Amino acid sequence: MEECYREAFVEVLDIINHTELELVNKISKKFIDFLNQNKSLSYKSQINFNNINWQETVKPQTQEVIALIYRDYLVTDEKRIELAQEEEREFNEKYSYENLFKTNKITAPEPVMKQEELIEENSLVVVDEKWYSKIFKFVKNLFSKK
Repeated sequence: MEECYREAFVEVLDIINHTELELVNKISKKFIDFLNQNKSLSYKSQINFNNINWQETVKPQTQEVIALIYRDYLVTDEKRIELAQEEEREFNEKYSYENLFKTNKITAPEPVMKQEELIEENSLVVVDEKWYSKIFKFVKNLFSKK
């Protein structure tokens, strides 16, 4: 199992320890045992329950496990059916035949450089002169100035 989920299990158990006993009793003992058996032994939960926005400080994997607990153990049967239907509807919309094979408008890529820019760039290229031609020009310029 991935280490991020092992750390998330530590945070979930910490949240369960700070939850009302009435809600904790709705969660399966087997599931809580699973969390205890698979939690990270080296990770310590950093959740500050005194902070109003403590939910925003938990790991995304912790949020996933909490959502799973909510869906499977804490909601009523009617709400569970409603959530399952909503999940199925979203899945069908995302992977519907029309959406998968719908042709998207593809635009032609713009040219990387216009011809004028290419010519200007080529004219900026410096050609190295030979060392003896540099010396010849230097000497020539010395005599031409006087």
